[in-house]
Amino acid sequence: AARYTNHEPPTLCDCGSIAEHGQVYCPVCKANMKTAFELAIDFLEKYNGVDRETAISQLVYEIEEE
Repeated sequence: AARYTNHEPPTLCDCGSIAEHGQVYCPVCKANMKTAFELAIDFLEKYNGVDRETAISQLVYEIEEE
């Protein structure tokens, strides 16, 4: 019966919850990731002595290098 419907199965987040339509992560994980990135940016601003844009660039650079 699934072949005859236009309904796509829900996408599951890494945690196992159902992600919002068109998204990869559930709202809770998405909010937690946003908080983690904001904290990382604040940390780099404070301890590297750089402005926000530079801190974001440093974070992106490190993520891409992994």
